[in-house]
Amino acid sequence: MRDNIGIAICGAGFAADFHIKGWQSVRLPKYDLNVLAIVNRSKPRAEKLMQKYMIEHYFQDLDQLLNSNITSKVDIIDICLPTFLHAPVAIQSANAGKHVVVEKMFTGYAPGKEFENEPIGETVSKYVMHKEAMGQAISIKSAVEKNNVMLGYAENWGYAPGVEVVINKIKEAGSQILYAYAVEAHHGSASDSYYRWALSGGGSGVR
Repeated sequence: MRDNIGIAICGAGFAADFHIKGWQSVRLPKYDLNVLAIVNRSKPRAEKLMQKYMIEHYFQDLDQLLNSNITSKVDIIDICLPTFLHAPVAIQSANAGKHVVVEKMFTGYAPGKEFENEPIGETVSKYVMHKEAMGQAISIKSAVEKNNVMLGYAENWGYAPGVEVVINKIKEAGSQILYAYAVEAHHGSASDSYYRWALSGGGSGVR
């Protein structure tokens, strides 16, 4: 007899689309993976993915999902939301006893919509940004450990062999990075929030 693993997706944008496709492509010897619900404030956007991938349930927010009659069937909550929502949604999910997957970026200095028009990159020090991002990451880690659930980070390049070589060389040298150069290798983010620091937390270079 095969067991079911139920998944709820928070978000209904580009990342949510390929996460659902990924989940539905997984084949395990003893388990069936089922994407049961989409949680998103915009029902029309959610309905497009629900129709595309034959997903049955919609919820406007996480509270609705966790208080619904299907919550006991949900084992994993996959967070495909703007960065400023990652920590609160991940912590709430873990506290509800759900395993958590967080789309990149994991955390960042993203104070929220009320600061959308603030020149954050020019007025907030990188030290403050780093402290805030690390504090969020530690809070997520603490919630996961406290509730004995698993945490997955949906990023692979950070652990690629070539990147690990560079990290190890820096550690061996015991020195600081004086200059870093990066190239955008695709068309850029499909998320509008990515281009607003208060929602995305800034670019990958300052995280």
